[in-house]
Amino acid sequence: IESNEITFIGRFPQHSAGDTELHLFAKKYGDKIYFFPKCSISIDIYDLKTGKFTSVVCSANRLNRYVTAIDAFLLDKDTLLIVPCYSGMPLQEFSIRKEEIIRSIELKETNQYVKNEANTMSLYACKVQDEILYPIHGTNRIGSYNFKKKTEKIYLLKGLKKILGDIVYDGSDLWINADQGIYQWKPYNNSLKLICDCSSEKEGWIEQFILYKQELIGIPRWLNKIKIIDGSDFSLKEVYIDKFFLSKNQDMSWRDVRESFVWRD
Repeated sequence: IESNEITFIGRFPQHSAGDTELHLFAKKYGDKIYFFPKCSISIDIYDLKTGKFTSVVCSANRLNRYVTAIDAFLLDKDTLLIVPCYSGMPLQEFSIRKEEIIRSIELKETNQYVKNEANTMSLYACKVQDEILYPIHGTNRIGSYNFKKKTEKIYLLKGLKKILGDIVYDGSDLWINADQGIYQWKPYNNSLKLICDCSSEKEGWIEQFILYKQELIGIPRWLNKIKIIDGSDFSLKEVYIDKFFLSKNQDMSWRDVRESFVWRD
């Protein structure tokens, strides 16, 4: 960053130069960077100290020859739980110390509710106490895996049509983006409340939620506006980013936002 130089490190060892879209995200634990698959069968690991690559093969779907992981959660100092995107792909426990998959968990309950043509199980997940929650895409159900009890469960959210976007936990409640809008859900008494009605909006569904102080910030995927909800009184502010960007750069008339970060404030 300081010298403004780019240095080629090396290619991922299990892949050829023509392979594309190998990884969806990366995380750093200790002195190593872990690249999680999008269209690959392996977790690729880069050691920052030795400059060497290693790869760990994951369990692939019966229908596909690759794995797509949507997120990975640290359960303890050593164990990661990797959440898959598609039905038929298991949850996988990964040991950081051993650098191997130590357990695969078939999602029997979840798979029976995946009815869409693409077999998309989930695109988002979050950690709530001892549970990993992942909305079953296009349904009003949320899958859960309790990693302490090693049990699977399905939550039915009555009154909600289908979940399409992010889910985030603020320490007491969950926030969910569905086709009707943004909901607050209290999972342990199954209380569901529509906070922001977005049912009339044709574009710009919320791709990501960011928790900042007492606010929930909803980042749109395509055109539209950022939504900011005050967690204390549920008041709504909207920021029309597109008018600014479109006046400066016509290339921003369509964009595909993957992730956003809080920088300073």
